[in-house]
Amino acid sequence: MSAAVLLAIGILVWFQPQKLLIDQWVDEAIPSAAPPAGPEAGGPAASTDRPDPITLAAGQFRSLGHGTTDRAIALDLGGGMRPLRLEGLARRCCI
Repeated sequence: MSAAVLLAIGILVWFQPQKLLIDQWVDEAIPSAAPPAGPEAGGPAASTDRPDPITLAAGQFRSLGHGTTDRAIALDLGGGMRPLRLEGLARRCCI
């Protein structure tokens, strides 16, 4: 293989130009906490009611080099689960 081919392969691997054409969108529901342990686990009887998530903190992203629109939300689902949720995340480049 010539040096030019190796260089071209290295550039393609490093810069990943296919990501300019691929747009990945993820739309997931807010996760819920695991149900409480039932009598078989030695805990209280399991109920079907799950508590609503508690918002611990929320804030807007600050645009610096590129414009952004969105917000981040830290949730407490109970049972030690504290996910970070990104809503409306979009990047806008100034052309």
